[in-house]
Amino acid sequence: MEFDATFIVSIISFVVFVIIMNKILYQPILNIIEKRRLYFENNKNETDKNNEERDDLNKKYDNKLSDAHKTSREITSLGFQNAKKTKDEIIKNAKEQAHKDINDRLQLVSDEKNKTQEELNSQTDEISDLITSKLLKEGKNV
Repeated sequence: MEFDATFIVSIISFVVFVIIMNKILYQPILNIIEKRRLYFENNKNETDKNNEERDDLNKKYDNKLSDAHKTSREITSLGFQNAKKTKDEIIKNAKEQAHKDINDRLQLVSDEKNKTQEELNSQTDEISDLITSKLLKEGKNV
């Protein structure tokens, strides 16, 4: 193999070509590739951050929803308890009023009975006196 000046010129021209191509073509392409890589990496990081925020918001939403369900169950339960107490009080008052009315009516009936009995006793006394006086009058006439 012979090395002559053409070979050295070819090597120098190749090195110059590589340097020029590096400045003109490879470096801008590598810069574009790096910018894209950074762009995608930033977007991935932002997406991950947004996903974490979404998950946190979903957890907060689920917790609030769970608390709202619990509160609504408590309110409903309290409403049922209050309604039951009110119902029991109304029934108790109605029973007491019914017993009072029955006792009042029984007292009225008892008073009427006693009054009627006294009237009958007095009328019986009058009738027996009348019968006795008539019998005695008839006995004198005989």
